[in-house]
Amino acid sequence: MIILPPKILDLANNYVQDKVTVESHFRTFCPQHLDTYEKKQAFVANAKRAEAACASHLGLDPVIAVNWIQGDQADPGYDLIKEGWRIDVKSTNPGRFLLIWPAETGIEVLPRKQLDFLALIIGEVDMWNPPKFVAKGDFLKHHTMVRNEGKKLRVGTAFMHNDDLDSWALALKKYWKYS
Repeated sequence: MIILPPKILDLANNYVQDKVTVESHFRTFCPQHLDTYEKKQAFVANAKRAEAACASHLGLDPVIAVNWIQGDQADPGYDLIKEGWRIDVKSTNPGRFLLIWPAETGIEVLPRKQLDFLALIIGEVDMWNPPKFVAKGDFLKHHTMVRNEGKKLRVGTAFMHNDDLDSWALALKKYWKYS
């Protein structure tokens, strides 16, 4: 279990005090359940806490490794760098287990994204499970695509189950073995 210290919680809460910063996270799309500004703030704050928890797990200082700069900016496609590897951190709440690439973004965009690995970290606020990882190429080869209406996920959403993801060390080993 990764427990975030109050300093990181404060950084995440301060990060979402700027409206331009919060809205810049939803430039390409906004999930329907985030229908108020307060829900958007909570979502973005939790995403920043997830990045911090993932950084901590990887032995990085989250104060330095996570981008806490406010403003109208998009990330370059990744959230963290570990020994030159670019990692895009995705999070979900306890009880959910899917690494999701949203239909609104489109799976066809992923090959052009500046990232090497996707990470899924499950938790909320100050308590997080250790993240699991998959190389971008492996996600592209092995994801499942939602094809039918009526699911909780939108048609066109790509996903992998947490059980199909690996520890950082194993994800790196697989990357080198198969690339």
